[in-house]
Amino acid sequence: MGKRIDSQKLRRREQRRNENGGWRTLLACAAEIASMDPWERLGSGDPIAYIPQSGDRMIFFSCVLDMDDSFGIMVFPSPADYRRTNGQSASARQETRDYIEMTAYSVNFTRKEDVPPENLQLYKRLSVDFGDGMWPWAACKPCGYTGRMPRGEEVFDLLDCLGNFHMALKALETGLRQPDFANGEMLLRYYSPERKLWQNVIAPFDLPPFERSPLEMRADSPKLKALRALPTAQEVRRVELDFGWLPELHQENARDEPFYPLVVALADRETGRELSCHTCRPEEMMDCILTAWAVALRENGIPQTLYVSRDETAALLADFAQKLGVKLKRVKRLPAAGRALRDAGAG
Repeated sequence: MGKRIDSQKLRRREQRRNENGGWRTLLACAAEIASMDPWERLGSGDPIAYIPQSGDRMIFFSCVLDMDDSFGIMVFPSPADYRRTNGQSASARQETRDYIEMTAYSVNFTRKEDVPPENLQLYKRLSVDFGDGMWPWAACKPCGYTGRMPRGEEVFDLLDCLGNFHMALKALETGLRQPDFANGEMLLRYYSPERKLWQNVIAPFDLPPFERSPLEMRADSPKLKALRALPTAQEVRRVELDFGWLPELHQENARDEPFYPLVVALADRETGRELSCHTCRPEEMMDCILTAWAVALRENGIPQTLYVSRDETAALLADFAQKLGVKLKRVKRLPAAGRALRDAGAG
């Protein structure tokens, strides 16, 4: 009799082998960057940007130098994430929200005793040892979470980012002049289709405006059809929608990664009455917003105007609102929805 092959087990083994290879390359790249000592020429917050060959996003890097002689590199996968960390928050509440919503990688160089146990276990598996010197270790902070070691595709995403940061540093070492960061310049690395070459140039520092592909509802969607059949609201004509975060970390079980619960609230802009309030995990944000919106519609009818204060909320609901005949309006303040969030304990 033949022996049954467990294809899933083989696939997991291959994925682990590939990930281990990615880690080895990433750590070697980090060690090479450390040998170049970019912290001597780059201050904290000096912007270096990288546009992948696909041209679909813009990634920012920032060097970090701590007082205790540890140092590192922050990698921000989008201008919005860079803005959250390097911008001026209007309040302590906004600063907390910016931290929770930020997605970022970090590559840190510390003494061995400061390396997280999870990373040390990886190094033992890889037979990696940095001796008495500074040990590089990577962390990933997804939106709504605190931080952990990168895994899966995150390892290769960080490797690509770090490799291009390395090449940008090499350009500075081999003749490219130092950007005048204090007067609004940055170092930009991008691929030129015309020249079919990677370019490292000095460019004006300019964060692109917020861009997010709107969520498009299929015209034949059963959910959309059901909502379009609802009557026009007679009393609740102006609705506010906003979301926030509970400040305490939540962990569903011992093996689960702690997260900040998201809270979505809708309220009547005229009376201040709460219409719908839902909570979810960070990765369920879009579904939660749409669910809370649909509940408010079913209970009160289709309003005339939906008020939001955040670019991402506007992008998410623009198509949905248009297909329902609801005017979407971006405003600075949402007093009714904000009150509902505070009542739920969210900031």
